[in-house]
Formats: sequence, structure tokens, C-alpha cells
Amino acid sequence: MEGTRVLLKESLSHKDYAEIKELEQICLQKDSGIYLKLELDFKIRMAELQNKAAALPSRETNEFFCYYNDQLIGYLGLFNLGGRTAEMTGMVHPKHRRRGVFTKLYQLALNECRKRSLSEVWLVCDSRSASGRAFLRHIQTKPSFSEFLMVHALTESGKPGMNRTAGQETEKGKLRLRKAAESDVLAIMDMNWKCFDVTGFIGMMPEEEEKINRITYLIEMEQQDSCNAPGFQESQDSRNSQLIGKIRVEQYDDSCTLGGFCILPLYRGRGYGSRALMAVIRNLTQQGIRHIQLYVDTGNQSAIRTYQKCGFTQQTTLEYYRVN
Repeated sequence: MEGTRVLLKESLSHKDYAEIKELEQICLQKDSGIYLKLELDFKIRMAELQNKAAALPSRETNEFFCYYNDQLIGYLGLFNLGGRTAEMTGMVHPKHRRRGVFTKLYQLALNECRKRSLSEVWLVCDSRSASGRAFLRHIQTKPSFSEFLMVHALTESGKPGMNRTAGQETEKGKLRLRKAAESDVLAIMDMNWKCFDVTGFIGMMPEEEEKINRITYLIEMEQQDSCNAPGFQESQDSRNSQLIGKIRVEQYDDSCTLGGFCILPLYRGRGYGSRALMAVIRNLTQQGIRHIQLYVDTGNQSAIRTYQKCGFTQQTTLEYYRVN
């Protein structure tokens, strides 16, 4: 399209962030109710961390922009947190759709993925996005799996709401949530394998994650006590306790995304997951968090029931299309 220019970048600047957020608001006004999984807050914090550390450029392109007369009209972002898989999500200004803008950005991003020998590349689309699904039909691909975006229903007082049945456990014990350290990496890998069938370590080391307010907590059961409520511990001392699960907490201003939540198979069905999750929610609301969300595979009915009992409701469905 005449008058357009394409810009490729390794990471986001604050100016980029502001322009993308402005474009996002324009698109959401047109496509009311859809959700765009752009991961912008995580990306800008990563860029800030790299700038502070004076890290060498990665020479990997992750951000794809299209401008028309200096206005951002199209954006596609790659999200790769270690490993050989990546997600891509993007948008085009409503007035500039059906003119090949997204196709151009998509082809450039796909070429970058091939250059990096990424084994799995997923295009993420809200199931309610008419324009997104039209593009996916155009490239003749079908969804491989889907996730619910679930949001916690905080009460007006800011305290977490909870279904009455969430606190009913068949077996009780004192739980604590301990901040993970680098010495816990092997345990995290083991849980990823047993709970998510993921082999190898994918992601950042715990102490690096903490620098961008992304913290993994290990869920432990203290064996000498059988009645107290869950609580947070800063100590790395795990003596007299049994590791039973983990959860990751990402905070951005007054919002939070939970992820990587799992309970080891041996300890499921005893109410530990609900108790640990409610402890996390209480801690977050005490810190002033107003919005808590998470993603869950639509086929994981056990996890969905746990989230619903703890006050989460489904907001939308995100579909993942493999494009390589």
C-alpha cells in the first residue's frame, strides 16, 4: 500500500509501547469485547532490564510495525520465552484492514521464526475476532488447541470472593508458599514434566524473573502441623516440608496474571490447590491488586472447576493456530 513503511525491531521502547497501546484501544473500540494477548508489559520490562544491564543486542527480531504517514496502523509481536516455541499476536487499524498489512507483517515474522529454527509457532486469536478468524481462514489453518481467559471476581471491598465449597478439604495440612530460588530449578523442571509433559527448563531463572516482578512460588506442605491456614514464606529453608506444587505470579501496576500453576498428581483431590490459590489471591488483594487473570486449557476440567470455586469466571476463549 502506497505511503506505508515497515519497521522491524528487537525489543520495545516506551514510545513503541505507547503507540501500540493507542492502536490496541482503537481496535478494541471497533471489535468490542475481544482480547489481544500482546504481552506488552512483560516485553517492556524485559527491555528495561536489558538496558540496565547494558546487554548486547540479541539480533533477533520480535517486533514488527507498519506505519502510514507516521501513524502506527499495524503491529505483530513475537513472544518467545526460551525454548523453540513462540507465539505471535497482532492487529491492524480498522480503517486499514483488507489491504495486505497484516499479511506483510505475518510473512516477515514467519521468516524470522524459520531463521531461528523455531519448532512450533502459534498464532493466537480471540474466538470472537471476526477479522482475526477471516485472516486465519485465508491462510488455511485450523486451531490446534484453545485456552479460556479467566478473570477473578473481586468483591467491591477488594477482598476475594470464593464459592462455599472451595474450603472443603478431605485432608488438611499447613501449606506455605515459598519464593523459588535458582537451587529449585531442577524441582521446577520435574513438576513441569509431571504436570505439563514439558521436558527441559524453559524460561528465566527465578532470580532473573523477580527483577521484572515475575515470581514463582513453590507450594509446600509442612508435615508437623495439620490445622493452620496457608501463608507466604520468604525463607529458603524447606526442611520438614514436602513440595507439592508451584504457581507463578506476574504483577503489573494493579493487575496480575497467574501461570504455571500445578499440584503434583500424588497430592491432587485433597483441596490443596484451592487453598494455595486462595492464599495467593488474598496476598495480592492486600497489596492493592484489582485485576487477576489466568489462562487454562479448555479441556482441563479439573483445573477449571478449581478456578471457578475460587472465584474465577470465563471471559473469552483464545485459539492457538500452528502456522509452521
